[in-house]
Amino acid sequence: MLYNGVKIYPSRENLFQSDKKTDNAHTVTALIIHTGEDKFLFREINVIKENHLADSIFVIIPSNRQFNEECTKDYGFVNWAVFQKEYDRVDMVVMIAKETTQEFIMLLDSSYNITVFDKNAVLGIFDSDEHTACVSPYVYSNVNVVFPTCYAPKINDGVRADIISVIPEYPIQNTLYPFMLLGIYKRNVFLLDVNVDSKIKDVDCRAYDFFARLWLMGYRTYLSSFFAIQCNREFIPIIDRSNSPSVRRLSSKLLSFYKNRGGKAGLRPFWWVNYSIICVVKDVRPFLKNALMDFWTLVKMWTIEPGELNDIS
Repeated sequence: MLYNGVKIYPSRENLFQSDKKTDNAHTVTALIIHTGEDKFLFREINVIKENHLADSIFVIIPSNRQFNEECTKDYGFVNWAVFQKEYDRVDMVVMIAKETTQEFIMLLDSSYNITVFDKNAVLGIFDSDEHTACVSPYVYSNVNVVFPTCYAPKINDGVRADIISVIPEYPIQNTLYPFMLLGIYKRNVFLLDVNVDSKIKDVDCRAYDFFARLWLMGYRTYLSSFFAIQCNREFIPIIDRSNSPSVRRLSSKLLSFYKNRGGKAGLRPFWWVNYSIICVVKDVRPFLKNALMDFWTLVKMWTIEPGELNDIS
């Protein structure tokens, strides 16, 4: 089946036997973006199946990878989504998420192994806070060093949306957005009409834009040690903070609207940040009615001292 440039090989059998039940009332679909070696992908699939971590599995094959159709026979319980043309991970995930039916989406990457997943504890975060949009994992290097993937918002020089990244310290704490989008999501929240901005080319900036607007709508993203993954290759996460076109567009959008004391939304055009301000305003204006606060307020609410990131009210 070919859909929007994606060839879908649907599963031919159930992930579990019909008489088997998962240990939690919630249902989860695992989406694995295949960027690593095949052996790591197959190991991830087996870990999910053997530990009943999900109720169904989708494997996303980017367009730059070869796909062996024998996989559909060897892993008949897996849905395979093979992209025929280039999309970045944000577009691929949103497209495939629309094809799922489970309550939660767990987004993984075959370059990262699941080392900890306390399903009851992670899904319990969603139960205890109905405004939870995502729970993101602790991320460890291939030599077991935790990455500084706990992000907090910052306004740099009054005209640029920036971030502070620190090493996570608590079992559950706030983070602005998940590292590489990896985490577990409420499907209905993830597919809210927040509109992923395809004009922002940098993936980190797109994630920042998407999740910042979820925060402004009252949804929260958490980082939790109940969920941990480990990179299976040498890698250090580096975020491009240069004044690129993506950063300028991100900054223009987040800084261009405000809410006054009466709660009324308005626009504050940042002409000097992005010359395409008319396009930015067009993108921001429909979002105003759903925002509970503006980005300036969110930054002020967020405690940015290392070790105190969970103090946001």
